[in-house]
Amino acid sequence: RSRFGLGQQPEARADFVSLLKVDPAYALTGQVSPRIAALFDEVAKVTVTQLTLAVSPANAEVTLDGVKVPSTGTVPIAVGDHTLAASRIGYKPMSVPFKAVAGEAIEMTPPVALERVSSVLTFVTAPPGVEIVIDGIRHGVTQLGPPPAEYAERAAKAGVPASQLSNVLVVPEIQIGTHRIEFKKDCYVGTERRLTVESLDDYVIDPMKLEPAVATLAV
Repeated sequence: RSRFGLGQQPEARADFVSLLKVDPAYALTGQVSPRIAALFDEVAKVTVTQLTLAVSPANAEVTLDGVKVPSTGTVPIAVGDHTLAASRIGYKPMSVPFKAVAGEAIEMTPPVALERVSSVLTFVTAPPGVEIVIDGIRHGVTQLGPPPAEYAERAAKAGVPASQLSNVLVVPEIQIGTHRIEFKKDCYVGTERRLTVESLDDYVIDPMKLEPAVATLAV
C-alpha cells in the first residue's frame, strides 16, 4: 500500500503476488482505497484459484505442499505446481502432483480414495499399563488415560468406570483371520480373547478390565 501511494504500481503488484503465494486466502482489511482494492483483486484473479477436495476416508490426514488441509471442501491455492498427499493408518498413502492454472478451478474427480491394506485394532484397558500381545507378538502397553469421550458408553456397558480407563492403544497392520489377543500386567490376572477379522476395517475392542491377582497369607 505504501508503494502504491508512492506511485510504484509494479512494485505494489509484485508485493501482492508474493503475499498471495504465501497466503492464498488473504483478504484486505481496514479502510483501503478502491484503487488499491481493485489492484489487489486484479492480482488475485491471476495468482489464486480454487481447489475442491473429496478424500476418502473422511478422517484421513490430508496435506497440500506439506500443510494440513481439510479432507473435503474448497480451499484457495496459489497458481503453480503443488503436491496433494493423504495418509491414514491401515491405508496405503498416496501423493498426487498437479498444476494450478489461473482462472481454472480444480476439482479432484473422481474423489481421491485411499486403498485399504490392513485392519486396525484399538484398545483401552483398566487399569493402564496392560501389555497387548497378538498371536504371540507384543504390540505395546496401554498408557495413562483418560480415552476420548466416545469410549464412555462402551465403558458403561462393560461395567468399567471411565476414570479407570487407559488411553487408546492403536495396533495397525492386522490381517484377515482369527487372532489370539492376550492382556498381561504384573500383579493382575491375565486374560485373553479371540477375534475374527473378516474384512479389512477398523475394530474398536470393548474396554478390558483386569482383576488384581491377590493372595492371602495366614501366619
